[in-house]
Amino acid sequence: MVAGTVTVDVLEPGKIGARVEVTGLTTGSVITGDVDLVIGNMEVNTNDGVGIGEIQLATGLKIVGDVTLVPQNGALDVVFDNPRLVVEPEAPDAGELTGGSADVTQVGVAFNVGLENLPEGASMEIEFAKDADAFVENSTAVFSLAASGAVAGGVIESADDIAFTVQVTRKNIQNSDLGDNSIQMQVNAGWVRGKQAAGKTIVVTKIGDEGAVYTAVASCVILGNTATCTAVFTGAAGGFSVFAVMAVLQVATPTPDVTVTPTPTATAIPPTPTPTSTATRPGLPTATPSPTPTIGPTATARPPVTATQGPTATPTPAVATVGPTATPVPGGGGGGSGLIIVIVIVVVVLVGGAGGFLFMKGKGSSGA
Repeated sequence: MVAGTVTVDVLEPGKIGARVEVTGLTTGSVITGDVDLVIGNMEVNTNDGVGIGEIQLATGLKIVGDVTLVPQNGALDVVFDNPRLVVEPEAPDAGELTGGSADVTQVGVAFNVGLENLPEGASMEIEFAKDADAFVENSTAVFSLAASGAVAGGVIESADDIAFTVQVTRKNIQNSDLGDNSIQMQVNAGWVRGKQAAGKTIVVTKIGDEGAVYTAVASCVILGNTATCTAVFTGAAGGFSVFAVMAVLQVATPTPDVTVTPTPTATAIPPTPTPTSTATRPGLPTATPSPTPTIGPTATARPPVTATQGPTATPTPAVATVGPTATPVPGGGGGGSGLIIVIVIVVVVLVGGAGGFLFMKGKGSSGA
């Protein structure tokens, strides 16, 4: 095997490869057993032709992924499937960052982002700031929106609730070249413990290139004096942009309206009236005429008189009326100013295809 710096080529979206000259290999050869390669800036560990590997591009910058070994005539192709770009810039001195919370004494960040494509001349610059206004216009409104989106009824009480922000400026590489991003933001454990003790939730926010705001509740692990808060941004929220780690307070949510259901009132059912029999008054007896002389008039009997009863009153049931039910009506945070110092930590230049990688690290400050 010939040692040296390997050339990395993009084979297809989500797949990169490096070719190594190997005497005696032919296309169709079968690789068995453990094969571990350390060639220049590439290290690979495989068994029966599959395993894992990484290509160290520069300090704090590498490509990692699943590896497949593909024999060729006189060469071995090392193919990285689902490669990811790991960016671990050197952390700045938090004491050099002005504004923000005095309780934040440590900052740091690491990215693990999917790598779909590696254009030639790609580079990025990473900057840190504790002042919320450094990279975000109208930061009060933006972070208030982020807080309410991350936690129901969430608010940012003050600028001290935003630990720090990170801006990644890209050159010759688009977010479409990148995939899902798992980000780890490091801050001193005291800041996290203090915010959590106040009932606040640690959240990581991303502000996209077009101003879209994405949030994810962070999972924080404290080791010694350092808290590492991890969040994952997928789909449209993937790639690089501006990120912030902040503490969100959930304010008391109003009690929902309660509808009082009235207790059913028993309605008196009137007794069924007993039918009153209708008595018929007997008629007057019919008089039997005595024999009269033929010449006299004949007496005609008067018909009996019947007494007619008046209409029977029907009782009307009383209906209990329930009055209207009263329905309770429910009762009816910051930017920084002054000198802003931004620390420029990493400038990375990646050259795809040609096989060269140039890495520059700078450190400086600017006043505004």
